Formats: sequence, structure tokens, C-alpha cells
Amino acid sequence: MTGPAGVAPGADARRTAYDRLGDDFDAAMNRFDLERRLELVLAQVPDGTNTRALEVGCGLGYLTDRLRQERGIEPVSLDIARSLLGAGARAGRLGRPVCGDALALPFPNASFDLVVSTECIEHTPSPRDAVREIVRVARPGAVVVLTCPNAAWHWSVRVANRLGLRPYEGYENWPAFGALRAWLEVEGVQVLAHMGFHAVPFQLPLASRWLPALDRVALRAFPGAGINQLIAGIVA
Repeated sequence: MTGPAGVAPGADARRTAYDRLGDDFDAAMNRFDLERRLELVLAQVPDGTNTRALEVGCGLGYLTDRLRQERGIEPVSLDIARSLLGAGARAGRLGRPVCGDALALPFPNASFDLVVSTECIEHTPSPRDAVREIVRVARPGAVVVLTCPNAAWHWSVRVANRLGLRPYEGYENWPAFGALRAWLEVEGVQVLAHMGFHAVPFQLPLASRWLPALDRVALRAFPGAGINQLIAGIVA
């Protein structure tokens, strides 16, 4: 186990909002949402013990840990928040933690066979540039898998924040469903899957029991109606 390497550039407090959470971030996460996202991402990732992989915005390392256990992959775990990297490392979920910015990934072009990122790019000043960086460090033939919220639902967090129900100090730049796909295609990614999930807020009572079934029915025909979105593809 190594300590976090590198220095996250810039002093923009909104870009490093999660750094002030540290171990408290674990308690703040919704477990159903977390497990649902990990399940959907893992479904897009083939096994590969020799795969050189990167997770952008690893947080506490839950996806890193699942990739190791279920796919035989040991990713580089990158996050801008040193406190989250430290907490994830203490929990034994991170292999090689790197402190860095999704808008300026500290890796050469075409470095990875797999790049995954879940609920990260929307917390940057420019999700479009984050997508460009993610594709830049992926080699031709690499698999890229991203999740993020859908701009069609951004009104809900504005209302929640205004009512004091969901105070958050960081960036919340949610990509539109069509825009996210267009960004990846412009960068030369062949999109293989693009789906919506969470047809309604996952915070509703007993959502873990009925929301996956509702997603299958409601979002199969209208994937762009999901609160969140997943997109996966292969770099040309």
C-alpha cells in the first residue's frame, strides 16, 4: 500500500468540497444508490487480471474493491480529495491511490485498458473536459464506463438545496443525456450501452425493493428520463 501520490491542483473550494467530508462521507452515502451504481458499472466490465485500469473519482474505493474482487482488476484509484483517499486506504479498499484532478489526469496518453468513473464528472467545472481527459488516457480498444446524473432532473437538487434538505458546496454540472453521448462519440468512443436508472428518487421509502423493477419497465423505452445515466463504450 502506498500513500496518495501527486498534488491536486488549484485552491478552488468548490472543486475540493468532498475533501472536507473524509470518513463522514461513508455515512452520507445512500447504500442502495451506491450498490445499484456499482452493479451497473460492473456489468459493463469484462474480467481481466492483466488489465491496466483507472478509476476517476474513486472516493472511498468501493468500486475499486469490487473490481479487484469480482473482475480480478487492480485499478489505479484517483481522487481530488486526499481525505477520501486516506479513508479508503485505511479501509483496505485502494491499491495505488493517486491524488489528482479529473480535468488534468496525471497520466500519459493511451495509458489504460479500462477507465471507469461513477458520479464524478458532474462535480467538476467542466464535465465535457473531464470526458476528454478520460478518453485521452484510454488506449485504442479500451473500455470506458461512466455514470453521472441527468441534467433533466437538476431542478430537484436546486429545490432541495434551497430548502436546506441537501446542502452541498461543490459543483453540480449535470450533463444532458444526449450531450454525454455526443461528447464520447466526438472523442472517438463507440458507444455500446447508454441507459437511465433511478426513474424516481432513490431516497423514497423502500426504494431498494421496487425501484429496480420500475427502472426496467419505465426506462427501457425512455432511458433519457432516468435521474442518473450510465454510458459505456470502446475507444477507437
